[in-house]
Amino acid sequence: MKEEDAMVYRRPYLISGSSGFALNAITRTLKKDLKRYVEDMQTILKDESCNVPTTICWGQRDRWLSYDGVEDFCKDSNHTLIQVPKAGHHAQEDCGEELGQLIYGIIRKKKLRMRTLI
Repeated sequence: MKEEDAMVYRRPYLISGSSGFALNAITRTLKKDLKRYVEDMQTILKDESCNVPTTICWGQRDRWLSYDGVEDFCKDSNHTLIQVPKAGHHAQEDCGEELGQLIYGIIRKKKLRMRTLI
Protein backbone atom coordinates (compact mmCIF):
# COMPACT_ATOMS: atom_id res chain seq x y z
CA MET A 1 0.00 0.00 0.00
CA LYS A 2 1.30 3.43 -0.87
CA GLU A 3 2.10 5.80 1.99
CA GLU A 4 -0.45 8.38 0.81
CA ASP A 5 -3.18 5.70 0.76
CA ALA A 6 -2.24 4.55 4.26
CA MET A 7 -2.49 8.13 5.52
CA VAL A 8 -6.20 8.12 4.71
CA TYR A 9 -6.61 5.51 7.44
CA ARG A 10 -4.10 7.06 9.86
CA ARG A 11 -5.22 10.69 9.61
CA PRO A 12 -8.11 10.47 12.13
CA TYR A 13 -5.73 9.10 14.76
CA LEU A 14 -3.26 11.90 14.15
CA ILE A 15 -5.65 14.86 13.91
CA SER A 16 -8.13 14.34 16.72
CA GLY A 17 -8.05 12.30 19.88
CA SER A 18 -11.82 11.77 19.80
CA SER A 19 -11.68 10.31 16.28
CA GLY A 20 -8.86 8.07 17.35
CA PHE A 21 -10.82 6.83 20.37
CA ALA A 22 -13.86 6.18 18.17
CA LEU A 23 -11.80 4.22 15.66
CA ASN A 24 -10.19 2.19 18.44
CA ALA A 25 -13.64 1.30 19.79
CA ILE A 26 -14.80 0.26 16.33
CA THR A 27 -11.64 -1.79 15.83
CA ARG A 28 -12.18 -3.69 19.09
CA THR A 29 -15.78 -4.41 18.10
CA LEU A 30 -14.76 -5.54 14.62
CA LYS A 31 -12.23 -7.99 16.03
CA LYS A 32 -14.98 -9.59 18.14
CA ASP A 33 -17.32 -9.73 15.13
CA LEU A 34 -14.56 -11.15 12.93
CA LYS A 35 -13.97 -14.00 15.36
CA ARG A 36 -17.65 -14.96 15.23
CA TYR A 37 -17.64 -14.66 11.42
CA VAL A 38 -14.57 -16.90 11.14
CA GLU A 39 -16.20 -19.52 13.34
CA ASP A 40 -19.36 -19.40 11.19
CA MET A 41 -17.32 -19.77 7.99
CA GLN A 42 -15.40 -22.73 9.44
CA THR A 43 -18.69 -24.45 10.25
CA ILE A 44 -19.99 -23.86 6.72
CA LEU A 45 -16.77 -24.96 5.01
CA LYS A 46 -16.45 -28.11 7.14
CA ASP A 47 -20.01 -29.20 6.39
CA GLU A 48 -20.11 -32.24 4.10
CA SER A 49 -22.74 -30.56 1.93
CA CYS A 50 -20.16 -27.90 1.02
CA ASN A 51 -18.47 -29.76 -1.81
CA VAL A 52 -17.19 -26.71 -3.68
CA PRO A 53 -13.40 -26.72 -4.14
CA THR A 54 -12.18 -23.85 -1.99
CA THR A 55 -8.81 -22.11 -1.94
CA ILE A 56 -7.96 -19.89 1.02
CA CYS A 57 -5.36 -17.20 0.30
CA TRP A 58 -3.97 -16.11 3.66
CA GLY A 59 -1.95 -12.95 4.16
CA GLN A 60 0.89 -13.88 6.49
CA ARG A 61 1.02 -10.32 7.85
CA ASP A 62 -2.64 -10.35 8.91
CA ARG A 63 -2.95 -8.53 12.24
CA TRP A 64 -6.71 -9.00 12.52
CA LEU A 65 -7.08 -12.77 12.33
CA SER A 66 -4.88 -15.35 13.98
CA TYR A 67 -3.18 -17.91 11.75
CA ASP A 68 -3.38 -20.54 14.51
CA GLY A 69 -5.23 -23.58 13.22
CA VAL A 70 -5.60 -22.44 9.60
CA GLU A 71 -3.33 -25.16 8.19
CA ASP A 72 -5.05 -27.89 10.21
CA PHE A 73 -8.48 -26.55 9.22
CA CYS A 74 -7.58 -26.64 5.51
CA LYS A 75 -6.16 -30.17 5.76
CA ASP A 76 -9.14 -31.47 7.75
CA SER A 77 -11.72 -29.93 5.42
CA ASN A 78 -9.81 -30.73 2.19
CA HIS A 79 -9.41 -27.09 1.15
CA THR A 80 -6.31 -25.60 -0.44
CA LEU A 81 -4.26 -23.06 1.50
CA ILE A 82 -2.03 -20.53 -0.24
CA GLN A 83 0.06 -18.28 1.98
CA VAL A 84 0.74 -14.78 0.66
CA PRO A 85 3.90 -13.62 2.51
CA LYS A 86 3.68 -9.86 1.93
CA ALA A 87 -0.09 -9.52 2.41
CA GLY A 88 -1.94 -8.48 5.53
CA HIS A 89 -5.66 -8.70 6.26
CA HIS A 90 -6.58 -6.86 3.06
CA ALA A 91 -4.60 -9.03 0.66
CA GLN A 92 -6.28 -7.53 -2.40
CA GLU A 93 -4.94 -4.09 -1.43
CA ASP A 94 -1.53 -5.23 -0.19
CA CYS A 95 -0.69 -7.61 -3.03
CA GLY A 96 -3.35 -7.11 -5.69
CA GLU A 97 -1.18 -8.20 -8.62
CA GLU A 98 0.02 -11.35 -6.86
CA LEU A 99 -3.46 -12.26 -5.64
CA GLY A 100 -4.88 -11.65 -9.12
CA GLN A 101 -2.30 -14.02 -10.60
CA LEU A 102 -3.12 -16.66 -7.97
CA ILE A 103 -6.84 -16.42 -8.73
CA TYR A 104 -6.15 -16.51 -12.48
CA GLY A 105 -4.08 -19.67 -12.02
CA ILE A 106 -6.82 -21.35 -9.98
CA ILE A 107 -9.49 -20.52 -12.56
CA ARG A 108 -7.25 -21.59 -15.44
CA LYS A 109 -6.58 -24.99 -13.84
CA LYS A 110 -10.31 -25.46 -13.31
CA LYS A 111 -11.03 -24.65 -16.98
CA LEU A 112 -8.32 -27.06 -18.15
CA ARG A 113 -9.80 -29.86 -16.01
CA MET A 114 -13.28 -29.15 -17.38
CA ARG A 115 -12.00 -29.30 -20.99
CA THR A 116 -10.38 -32.66 -20.25
CA LEU A 117 -13.70 -34.04 -19.00
CA ILE A 118 -15.65 -32.88 -22.07
